[in-house]
Amino acid sequence: MTSPQPEPPVGGRVWSPARWPALGLSFLALWWIFRRIDRPALWEALSHARPLWFAAAVGAFALALGLAAWRWHQMLRITGTVVAPGVTWRFTLVGHAFTALLMGAALSDVAKTALYSRRYGFPLERILAASALDRSAGVISTLLYGLAALALGVVSAPARAGAGLEWPSAGRVLGVCVAAGVVLAGLGVATRRWWRPAWARFGEEMLRAARALASRPATTAGAVAVGIAIQLLISSVLGCCLTAIQPGGVPWSRMLWTLPVVNLAGAMPVTLSGAGAREGAAILLWGAFGISAATAFSACLLTLCVNLSWAGVGVLVGSGLRRSPGLRSPAAERGVPA
Repeated sequence: MTSPQPEPPVGGRVWSPARWPALGLSFLALWWIFRRIDRPALWEALSHARPLWFAAAVGAFALALGLAAWRWHQMLRITGTVVAPGVTWRFTLVGHAFTALLMGAALSDVAKTALYSRRYGFPLERILAASALDRSAGVISTLLYGLAALALGVVSAPARAGAGLEWPSAGRVLGVCVAAGVVLAGLGVATRRWWRPAWARFGEEMLRAARALASRPATTAGAVAVGIAIQLLISSVLGCCLTAIQPGGVPWSRMLWTLPVVNLAGAMPVTLSGAGAREGAAILLWGAFGISAATAFSACLLTLCVNLSWAGVGVLVGSGLRRSPGLRSPAAERGVPA
């Protein structure tokens, strides 16, 4: 007997009211930056963007999604909830739409899992365990990639003396972290009747899946390696968009490390698809390499367009799933007679 499952967003609306603050923050950040950059230079940069480099960015993002689908497919195989590669690819696209438009990466995993569970009848906790393993492999890959980028930045980054940046004190940072911890703990206690039973079942499935993954070191290493490749492709999306805009050469040997940093700023779930945060980080970092604010802003807008275009594909795929609701047979999806 499976536990009650939440209604996935694709089964209803494609927008979460919880994203209104993120949309507002993105709008305010973009408006603030837009008012302070050279707007004629911005239009000039966008009007002379090279379409082949933009197409390369779209293709690199597609490859990153394909690798993400492969990694999640391996985790579904470990937990015994795999259906078919095409199904995994479709739900990966839907998951990207959830991430970009609804609620960020972590909660989008829950929505994607609920939709997958409802459609194929697998226990929700078992698919959540697969998604958690997939996300854990991604975190490890991101940390390794980030450390490599940090090391490269230490070697090649120019000094930013006089940049006017004032870092907060350690006491202030600690105070913010403690306050956030208290708020999260209070929310956890207030809602414990809802999440504790489901968390216990999820913990059992997660432990079982982790043991199965530990017994397959080749799969583990492959998942981490694929995660690093995904990070490289996501960075190349931003790099292609900058190359499409920048009229002269880009000093990649000195500023390559900035790509994952800018992408990390865009990955924070406080804005809509990173809009505003990505542009601010790019303007701040790339200015030291002679990249104008208008060029940095234009490159990040192209990157946002790539992200949202694939989110749109995910919405279309999700709409197709909505038009054919109901429990599906995994065997039928594999083309095997039931």
